[in-house]
Amino acid sequence: MLTSNKEKVVWLSLVSIALLVSAIDPVADRLTWFMETVPVMIAIPILLITHRQFPLTIISVRAISLFAFILIVGGYYTYAENPLFEWIQQTFDLARNHYDRLGH
Repeated sequence: MLTSNKEKVVWLSLVSIALLVSAIDPVADRLTWFMETVPVMIAIPILLITHRQFPLTIISVRAISLFAFILIVGGYYTYAENPLFEWIQQTFDLARNHYDRLGH
């Protein structure tokens, strides 16, 4: 089992790698990708700078990481064209893709 600090480093690494990979060739245009992922780009440095003064619990880190992944995937595909939610839309005969509700 990972210690709390090691797990935080793992989450930071996973989010950073996902952000970098999503930037390589986003399905969405670059401006959309940037606008959707800029909160992650702002949060990472702020959390790194303030981690000694305001240490987060591991559950907080997990929740922030999950939300970061949602934003990164939304920026890569755009919220309206997320493939998983297109599948859900077609399977359940929904009027629209609801990934934006998850992300926003």
